[in-house]
Amino acid sequence: MAATLVPVDGGSPIVLEKQIILIGRHQDCDIPLPAHAKVSRRHCCIVQAGERYVVRDLGSMNGLRVNGHRVNESELQPGDELSVADAVFIFRGALQRSGPRPSGEQSGPSDSASGSSSPAPIGVGDDEQSSDRDNRRSTAAAGKSSDSHTGQKFAEV
Repeated sequence: MAATLVPVDGGSPIVLEKQIILIGRHQDCDIPLPAHAKVSRRHCCIVQAGERYVVRDLGSMNGLRVNGHRVNESELQPGDELSVADAVFIFRGALQRSGPRPSGEQSGPSDSASGSSSPAPIGVGDDEQSSDRDNRRSTAAAGKSSDSHTGQKFAEV
């Protein structure tokens, strides 16, 4: 089962079904927050890498906080409080199965050449990488610095 964001204000839980979830005021965002004036048009994104979820600020004006600490990027843990400007959510991780996996089932993509079952770095080789680059360009065009928001740090997760 996918992870969810539960709005603290009592709204319905939001299921994180896509690999990359865009959050912001713009209607084209996966999680649009038009009623929150302090939320940027494209405020942040949540990226799923295997069973991990990483939230990343996209150069917003009012910032991103995890458990009250301002962050540019952070891995989310179940129970974390995520503040997107003035919109606050509780992150609920995906439900984990107990016991061994059935034979032949893997926890994530594997590299058949090396036999590794760890997920590929976030954004590497994906079409989303060009989308992220386009978001940085639009942020820079709006006069905001995006130097601290490069894809390099994302790949280190």
